[in-house]
Amino acid sequence: MGKVYIIGIGPGSEEYITPEAWGAIQDAEVIIGSERILSAFKLDKRSITLKGNYSEIIDYIKGYKDSERIAVLVSGDPGIFSFSNQISKRLNRDEYEIIPGISVVQIAMARLGEPWHDLHIISLHGRGIDGIYHSVQSSDKVFVFTDKKNTPSEVAAYLYKRGIKNREIVVFENLTLFDEKIIYTDIMDLMNKRDDVTGLCVMLIRK
Repeated sequence: MGKVYIIGIGPGSEEYITPEAWGAIQDAEVIIGSERILSAFKLDKRSITLKGNYSEIIDYIKGYKDSERIAVLVSGDPGIFSFSNQISKRLNRDEYEIIPGISVVQIAMARLGEPWHDLHIISLHGRGIDGIYHSVQSSDKVFVFTDKKNTPSEVAAYLYKRGIKNREIVVFENLTLFDEKIIYTDIMDLMNKRDDVTGLCVMLIRK
């Protein structure tokens, strides 16, 4: 019985891809990933773009995993808000293998020189922003995966409107890439930076 390999490729830079992940990528015949990931790798292999067509991709995996060596590339670590969650629900446990990667959470907290065992971690990717209010209200430290719609500035504005104003914020932009930027700010200041934070971002909100 064949299996699909779900590979974490780290936060962005090739330097943070593990040797095991590189080996599995090189061995694959078919690569599945987002447009951004596929354009970054430029491998001489057949590729399939993951762009909201999750059910269709899983059907393909189920149909061809026995005849093709398939690798699904996900950013960061597959265990944190990734496509692996949907794959694992539709495939049997012996039909897939997860190769872990370095998560953006690890990189961000390492940049701060702080542990992260006490973080409350949430994602706004494809989700509404409303859930973040209760997380920030009830937790001392909240790590947020933002997206193009729910940007750090939009998150700050939303929290301010809901009455949360006294929080320190650290925005991490394009971590591990050549234009990496770390911004230390607060809710009031971040609300006015709508045009200043435009890259791939995550953020830490803390009391």
